[in-house]
Amino acid sequence: MILLVYYIKHVSREVQVFEPFSILGLESGASESDIKKSYRRLSIQYHPDKNPDPEAHKYFVEYISKAYQALTDPISRENYEKYGHPDGRQGLQMGIALPKFLLNIDGASGGIMLLGIVGFCILLPLMIAVIYLSRSSKYTGNYVMHQTLSTYYYFMKPSLAPSKVMDVFIKAAEYMEMPVRRSDDEPLQKLFVAVRSELNLDLKNIKTEQAKFWKQHPSLVKMELLIQAHLTRESFALTPALLKDYRHMLELAPRLLEELVKFYQGIPMVLDGSGLQLVLLSFLKILSRLFHSAHEKLVEVTPKE
Repeated sequence: MILLVYYIKHVSREVQVFEPFSILGLESGASESDIKKSYRRLSIQYHPDKNPDPEAHKYFVEYISKAYQALTDPISRENYEKYGHPDGRQGLQMGIALPKFLLNIDGASGGIMLLGIVGFCILLPLMIAVIYLSRSSKYTGNYVMHQTLSTYYYFMKPSLAPSKVMDVFIKAAEYMEMPVRRSDDEPLQKLFVAVRSELNLDLKNIKTEQAKFWKQHPSLVKMELLIQAHLTRESFALTPALLKDYRHMLELAPRLLEELVKFYQGIPMVLDGSGLQLVLLSFLKILSRLFHSAHEKLVEVTPKE
């Protein structure tokens, strides 16, 4: 940007005002005879019949001839006196003061430099601002989605049974947004068989319970099975796609559980060892079971090269 300012200041030309007397080499207010003499003298020097140089021809037509008309032809002189030019009112062009080499598309680097300036100075900051505002309105300072907090606030009640804490935990918006693929159906069915005993299903009505389980939102089904795979050390059998989801689940879990704990810390505790204390105890058990030796588990399920 500093180079652009320097170039504009020191290299760019000033706008030239049309001065017919000056063009003909005369003092302002010269007589008509002096005007004609000067015109004849300049015609010998610049007229196309006398000088084949294209630049001389251009200067004669655009300056000398128009200057002579402005001082001798009544209409041209009237236009000059009113508008400052023998051809009448001239359109005023306004533009951005950029050096010519940036606007020269035929140049080797002008177009690229112009695109670079527009991209880095305008578009890039604008995109960063849009992304920041979008994320800041979607997430809390702990990078947990506002929608997740609303869901937790709705379902987490003081009377919530500790066994239901996990059901609420997996309803986080971050987990609900995880992809559900058709290719996951068969691997999840196999995983369900492996962890079925940990899902708190009523064995007396096992068929009904299983049907009810699979009728849940697909993301809830996947998250519950992945968490149980971790708790029962069945994650080694996950497919590459499910393994990716499993790792993402573990990455998000600490922040989500932290928000749950903060939520209950804001409510007065019950001193009789029941209610909220049991819920918080359930949180601690989940934290302990879910993340105990988590690093070792990730290493264990990582395919060897």
